[in-house]
Amino acid sequence: MIKVIKASAGSGKTYQLTYEYIKLLLGVKRKGRYELVKPSDVERHRHILAVTFTNKATGEMKERIIKELSILAGEEPSKKSDYLDDLCRDFGNVQPEDVKKAAYRAMVEILFDYTNFNVSTIDAFFQLVLRTFAKELKMSYNYDVEIDDDYAIKVGVNDFFSSLAHTRSSSKEEVERAKRAKMWIREFVRDEVKGGKSWNIFVASEKKPSKKKNKSFSLGKFLDCLKQEDMRQYLDALVEYIDKKDESEEKPTFYIYKFKRALYDKMQDLKQAICDARKAILKLSEQDGLTADDLSGNGGMIWIQKIADNPANCDVSVLEYEKISKCISNGRENKIRWFKKKKEAGIEFVLSEQTIADICDQLEIMGDSLSSYEICRDMHRNIYMLGLLGEVKRYMERYRSENEMILLGDTNDLLRKIINNEETPFVYERVGVWLSHFLIDEFQDTSRSQWENMRPLLFNSCAEGSDNLIIGDEKQCIYRFRNADSSLLRTEVARHFTVTQNDGAVSYNWRSMPNVIEFNNMFFTSLAEKLEAQEEYSNVKQAIPEKKKHNNPGYVEINYVEKDAKDVESTSDDDAKGFKSKVLKQLPDLINSIVSRGYQYKDIAVLVFSNYDGVDVVQHIINYNSKLGEGEKKIDVVSNESLLLKNSASVRLIISHLRYLDSKLLLQKAEEGDDKKKDTPIDSEGYVHRLLRHYEHLMNTEKCEPGEALERSFEEVSKDVEDCELSLNSLLPENTESFNIVSITEHIIAQNVTDERLEHENAYIQAFQDCVLEFSNRSNASIHEFLKWWDKGGCNTSINSPEGQDAINVLTIHKSKGLEYKCVILPFCNWSLEGQEETLWVPKQEVLDSGLLSTFDEDIIPPVVPVNPKPKAGVKDSALGNYYGLKLQERRIDALNKTYVGFTRAVDEMYIFTPKEEYLKNANLESYLAEYREGEELIYTMGEKGQKVSDGKEAKEETVPVPKQEEANELNLPDKMPKYKVDNIKLQYKVVDMFTNDQRQQGIRLHEVMKRVRVLADLDYALFNYKVRAMLDEEIYEEDCRVLKKAVECPQVQWWFDTRNRVYNERSLLDDDGTITRPDRFFVTPDGRTVVVDYKFGKKTPENVEKYKKQVRGYIDVLKKTGIDTVEGYLWFPLEEDSDEAIVKV
Repeated sequence: MIKVIKASAGSGKTYQLTYEYIKLLLGVKRKGRYELVKPSDVERHRHILAVTFTNKATGEMKERIIKELSILAGEEPSKKSDYLDDLCRDFGNVQPEDVKKAAYRAMVEILFDYTNFNVSTIDAFFQLVLRTFAKELKMSYNYDVEIDDDYAIKVGVNDFFSSLAHTRSSSKEEVERAKRAKMWIREFVRDEVKGGKSWNIFVASEKKPSKKKNKSFSLGKFLDCLKQEDMRQYLDALVEYIDKKDESEEKPTFYIYKFKRALYDKMQDLKQAICDARKAILKLSEQDGLTADDLSGNGGMIWIQKIADNPANCDVSVLEYEKISKCISNGRENKIRWFKKKKEAGIEFVLSEQTIADICDQLEIMGDSLSSYEICRDMHRNIYMLGLLGEVKRYMERYRSENEMILLGDTNDLLRKIINNEETPFVYERVGVWLSHFLIDEFQDTSRSQWENMRPLLFNSCAEGSDNLIIGDEKQCIYRFRNADSSLLRTEVARHFTVTQNDGAVSYNWRSMPNVIEFNNMFFTSLAEKLEAQEEYSNVKQAIPEKKKHNNPGYVEINYVEKDAKDVESTSDDDAKGFKSKVLKQLPDLINSIVSRGYQYKDIAVLVFSNYDGVDVVQHIINYNSKLGEGEKKIDVVSNESLLLKNSASVRLIISHLRYLDSKLLLQKAEEGDDKKKDTPIDSEGYVHRLLRHYEHLMNTEKCEPGEALERSFEEVSKDVEDCELSLNSLLPENTESFNIVSITEHIIAQNVTDERLEHENAYIQAFQDCVLEFSNRSNASIHEFLKWWDKGGCNTSINSPEGQDAINVLTIHKSKGLEYKCVILPFCNWSLEGQEETLWVPKQEVLDSGLLSTFDEDIIPPVVPVNPKPKAGVKDSALGNYYGLKLQERRIDALNKTYVGFTRAVDEMYIFTPKEEYLKNANLESYLAEYREGEELIYTMGEKGQKVSDGKEAKEETVPVPKQEEANELNLPDKMPKYKVDNIKLQYKVVDMFTNDQRQQGIRLHEVMKRVRVLADLDYALFNYKVRAMLDEEIYEEDCRVLKKAVECPQVQWWFDTRNRVYNERSLLDDDGTITRPDRFFVTPDGRTVVVDYKFGKKTPENVEKYKKQVRGYIDVLKKTGIDTVEGYLWFPLEEDSDEAIVKV
């Protein structure tokens, strides 16, 4: 049986989960009732799995269980467990002393067998199962897991664009793909420029998104779909579709091109329908004596005049479905305002009822055609990205395969193949643990694929009569972008299992004070009804515990921010900035007011909708502090964003210079005097690198606006190369014979970071150097590899904040989930409740069922089509209305849930800032908060502000002891952190220089290249890729190309690179004794021969040959132990001039 608990915010989910775990741990179910375990019932913790969704929650859950067991066991005599009485009752009214003994035994067993204390994230548990079945999935047993899907996508994009610049591959197929991709990029750029939008498809801007209509569109944003579960099931079919051609034609055409053309024709037909409807409306009007000049502009149809007579000149963008719909509604209700009143010779011209009905019919045709046109336009515009998506997916797979890794997002798909194909008992046998009970926390954040993988295990548990627990809250489902599916909690569990639920039970809020509870009950009951979310919010009302009714009643305040008179003509973007600016000015005074009533800074949280807002809050408080006089109290602030190294100006400056050094090869080429490159720098391979370096320099050091920085970068880089580049020597230490990345960084700091920044950003610089020093201990500690690590996630390293620091917490609503604060400030409550616009991927079957593309050949329609519906009138009435309606309602629920989470974090006091009417937008949060405003009042309150209370008692004026001034002086404590001290770091070793061309270094380079070569067609790309990554100069690169190409042209090795071979490069082999070996290459030929090849780029000597033969024989022995009867082995010395001497058979 499964017990399902739907628990609202503050209702004690963690308490309940801990209780159920301890109950299962200390009790055993016999004949439908729980009894206290006997001393012989041991290691029960091994058979219980508690699932959480974050590592932090896992640690907290383990800690809480151990703590409660400790209290139950009497290890903390001064405390009595809140669970004791209930446990005694549930175990058949046993004595507390018996529970105490059982708790002690269980605690000791867990502590001595902590490894099998099964509290983990769902991903960690799934990885445990997956790794056990690596062989069945044909994966290396020691595969890596790439947790950051974004990084894998970035690598796919980068490798894809690198391939476009390097089309020397011998594969005609790859050359054809590159040609198509370039065409898609050109067409996309052309269309975006025509629309007045940004044409940079490579990287999404990190700046705050504009609210203006002409938004730029980036491939990076589009590729977010690769992380969506709904999309993953179509990816393989999409990649296959992109390569499909219509072979029935004399000259086969790709299906994607045919689809694009068919969409264009469809759009022209829809334009024609709109033009025909216009003509028909005017003709009908003329029958009753009215002309186009009589059209009304106030709620009328004057907009019809903007529509051309023919599709070629018809600008559909002038039409709005809302206006068309309003005209239809007025006509049907006989509230005609289409035309101006007209009288001639005492005769009033009016439209007949039949004419009105006929015009409404034509307006409906126009509206339907418009909505269908917008869908087809989206498909047509996104077809470029659809093609690029397939190519990026190929390179992601290549990256995954070459690095023997899986993406975290792939785990569920792979696991489904195991669990669905195997009996559950067999899965447990392989994993080495038998689980009887499952307790799943935060179930609303579970994805459908995670549920599909967990369900068979739950079936097995229920079949054995074991109890399980699922706990969650649909109202707090705010991770749909991570594939969370709250419908699982609402309907799916009950559909598959026998469950007991707490539906209808009274939900008490143990977190917040009465007024905060009452306000949220009132606000979210009303809001859920207006957003048609009554089902999800059926249990939103919470009761107030009796003991809270006698405490401080709590306080809620809504501030309505007025627009200044000077802002009357401002745009929506200006409105947002003006509102935010006025709120920020009020924040310090509000914070100080709260602190003056006994609260500490750490009791206060500022919750924001996005990281951008958080940065603004932190920066404003920092600016406020900087203006305070000596002795005035500053407001300390802590936020994830403010502590990140990447947000330090000094660190960004250092990274900018390191990126410049990383392009050393390209700069050196320019300095060598290649006249052609100097005359036309835009054709140089280094042009983009130099452009980016200048751009970053101007943005980070001179604080230029993006537009100005880009313009100046173009101007400077387009000059003579020698004039626009910094001297490389100025960025390197004088003693370059033995420098490494640590000394380079220290030199950059000494030369470029100002004294002011050395003082104010000391903590960030120190932490950054710690990262550099730690990275320098790696074997591949080059600048390029460090920057690669930095971009992958190192940039998100943060400086440590002291535990318990008395500082304001600034965090996003997402980050606040599960937390609580005495006082919560929500400064910018003006977000949309329609949800954020995003690309929707409509399955092919949905498109076919809609009838929109009924005239198309089904084969040319992609497996999924991307569209960008906007939350506006007409969407539900479109051809894809049902699908759109479902997705748009999901967006509303997500926005509503995020609001709910933010509003339910407060314990004592909640402060809300929202715009007054002048700022109101249709479905924004402020529209609903405005209902609580009375008359011209600019503030709404519930309750009264009070002193801080703790456990029903007023807090003391000083809750933290402060040392006397003389005591502090005796400790010699500095009042601020000292300035960063620059040191000239002397290294005691010589770093390997990959830019030299001695044989040893050449061998290292060529070995790295060959790791990426599976077939001969890979060689050019592998060489070029390594050239860019390792910053090789042209002379060394050309020599490496010559050596390897000559080596692989040897007839005796050609069959090693046959495209039909199944190749394993650098794969680990595990021997019986646990020894791990890694041959350079082994492969299986089409006729079943297994061959091992080991590359040796050193000198061939008799001694080396014998030594290396022994090594290869070791590989052969390990492979034979896996069941392979015959294995061939070869040594290959590619640097040998005589090709016959280069190969040694073992």
